[in-house]
Amino acid sequence: GPSRTGLAAAWGECDLIISHLALGATTRIIAPLLESKKTDPGVVVVDEAGRFAIPLVGGHVGGANELSRTVAEALSGTAVVSTATDSLGVPALDQLGWAYEGDVAGVTGSLLAGRPLLVVREQPWPVPPLPKNVTEDAETPAARVIVSERVAERVFADHGDDLPTVVLHPSCLVVGMGCNKGTEVESLRQLLVKTLEDNGLALGSVTRLVSHEVKAGELGLVKLANQLGVEYRTESAEALAAHDVPTPSDVVAREVGTPSVSEAAVLCQGAELLVHKTKTSDDPCAIGRNPPPVTYSLQTLPPVRREAV
Repeated sequence: GPSRTGLAAAWGECDLIISHLALGATTRIIAPLLESKKTDPGVVVVDEAGRFAIPLVGGHVGGANELSRTVAEALSGTAVVSTATDSLGVPALDQLGWAYEGDVAGVTGSLLAGRPLLVVREQPWPVPPLPKNVTEDAETPAARVIVSERVAERVFADHGDDLPTVVLHPSCLVVGMGCNKGTEVESLRQLLVKTLEDNGLALGSVTRLVSHEVKAGELGLVKLANQLGVEYRTESAEALAAHDVPTPSDVVAREVGTPSVSEAAVLCQGAELLVHKTKTSDDPCAIGRNPPPVTYSLQTLPPVRREAV
C-alpha cells in the first residue's frame, strides 16, 4: 500500500523499521508520530542501491544503530551512524544495560566536551571504561553520574541536584514474594511497586524474583517476572528454612514447611535484606540487594580522537 500508510502502521506494530524511501520523505512521514526515544521504534533508512544504512531515530535505545550495522554488513554497504558517542568511541549512558533517570543530554554533553565529570558509586558497582575526564575525585565537575539502586529523588536529597546528573540503576535488587493461589499479576505488581516506592528503591534495579518451589507455576508470579524482564527462581522449603529471618511465621511454617518465604527467598540468593516482609492481604514481599561481585576501580579509555573532515 501507500508508503505513508505502511510506515504509520509499522510504527504502532514494530520495534524496528527499515525504510527504503528517501531520508527526507521518511522524516516527514514519521515526524507527527514521534513521542519519546524510550518508546519510539528505531528507524533505519536504506537507499535503493543498498550502499548506505542510516539510523534516523532510535539510534541507541531503539536499536537503530545496531540494525544499521547489521544491514550494512549484509549489503556490503556503509552504516552512517551519526550519534556523537558512537562517532567518538565513548560509551553512551543510555546503553549500559542499566535503567537510568536524569539529564542524559546534559551529562553526555559534558562527557563529549571533555569537561570534568564526577562518578559517585554508592556501592562499588563495575562500570565500563570511561574517558579520562570521568573520575571519582573530580574537584570542580561540570556534571555527575551517580550509580545507585535508589530512585533519583532520594539520591538528590543526599547528593544535591546542583549539577546535571544521571542516576544509573544497577541490576542488583532481589525480590522475595509469596502469594495465595490464583493471585492476579496486577495485585502482585501493585504490592511490589508500593514496597519499592515506600523505601525509595528503583524498579529498574530489580534483577530477580524468588519464591517457594510450590509457586513454580504460579501464573501471577510468572507473569510479573515476564513483565519486569527478570529471572523467576524458586527455592525448596529446606533451603528457605535454613535461614534465620527477622519476621518468621508459625502459620507459614505449618502450611509450606518453612517459617518464611519472602525474607528467606532473598537471603537464599546471598543478598543483604534491605526491606523486611511487607504484606497486602496475605501476599508478602521482601527486598534485598546483591553485593557487587568484586570491588572495581574505574577504567579509562584512550583519548577521544577528533579528526577534521
